[in-house]
Amino acid sequence: MEIAKKDGDLDVEGRALGNLGSTNEAIGEYDKAIAYLKKSLTIARSIGDRARECSTLESLATVYEASKVYQEALDCNQKSHIFIFRRVFR
Repeated sequence: MEIAKKDGDLDVEGRALGNLGSTNEAIGEYDKAIAYLKKSLTIARSIGDRARECSTLESLATVYEASKVYQEALDCNQKSHIFIFRRVFR
C-alpha cells in the first residue's frame, strides 16, 4: 500500500485498504475495519469506481451489522442496492 501511495496509484491503494478492512473484520477488529473501508470508499468515489463503491458499501454494511450499529448497516445496504438497481434498470 505504501508503494501505491508513493506512486499515486489510487486504484491499488483503494484495493489494499479494502483488503485491510476485510482482514480486520475477519479478526473482529470492527473499528479498524470500518476505518479502512471508509478510506477505500472515499478513494473509490474519487476515482469513479462505482463497482468498488458498491462492494465497499456492502462490506461496510456487514461490519456495521456485526458491530451492532444497525442504522449504519441499513444505510450502507440501501445505498449499495440503489446502485445495483440503477445499473440493472438503465
